[in-house]
Amino acid sequence: MRAVTALVGVWLCLMSVSLHADTLRVAVASNFRPAMALLKTSFESNHPAHVSISYGASGKLVAKAIHGAPYDVVLLADEKRASTLYQRFSNAQATPPFVYAIGMLALISRSPIATDVSTYLRQECQSSKHSIAIANPRIAPYGEAAIEYLEQVVEPNVTLNQLLVAENVQQALLFTDAGGASVSIVSLSLAKMYERSHQLYVFPINNDFHRPIKQAGVALNQRKVTREFVAYLRSPEGQNIIKQAGYNLP
Repeated sequence: MRAVTALVGVWLCLMSVSLHADTLRVAVASNFRPAMALLKTSFESNHPAHVSISYGASGKLVAKAIHGAPYDVVLLADEKRASTLYQRFSNAQATPPFVYAIGMLALISRSPIATDVSTYLRQECQSSKHSIAIANPRIAPYGEAAIEYLEQVVEPNVTLNQLLVAENVQQALLFTDAGGASVSIVSLSLAKMYERSHQLYVFPINNDFHRPIKQAGVALNQRKVTREFVAYLRSPEGQNIIKQAGYNLP
């Protein structure tokens, strides 16, 4: 009987904590999934909050936020869209955009490649269509960077018709993982996660051949939990998690 009473007490305690925990709604660019999973766990362990995450391409997340999606924080993969979002919310309680990470590109493949990355991609562009997967450059900053890299190093006149275009970097990576594409150009962070779990091969790309991928976020309100999360994201602990996940720091 005492054991049952003790268990009931523990359950009521947990329910009390759960009921009093704030829910933080964060929209996150797909490339940032590995880092965000670690940040969520760490933040929740030190704050009475539950982090609810929505992933997607940056352009789609901005559109959803503008049309009323109830996000507290939006973590995008570029500064341009973060500025657009802030301008739409600047008369409310939004804070100016802040850069939280510098993204890097990588090539991911189901098998090793025998040449350097640029030579391999040049051969793929010339030999067949739709063997290289990228995120849609119209809505995904990593897709924009991939196109810039291909134009600079591989094929000046490359077109989307030559490529397999995915909605976001995670879908682009899955095309290669499932065998639909020979390789994908995606974020280094996401590639590293799949390299370990799916036995894929990752080859870093020279990031000198595209504009820096400055990933920026916007806090859309001044709730206490919102301010605490943004402060944590930018703290030494949060930045270390981001760096370990495969990003450079701002």
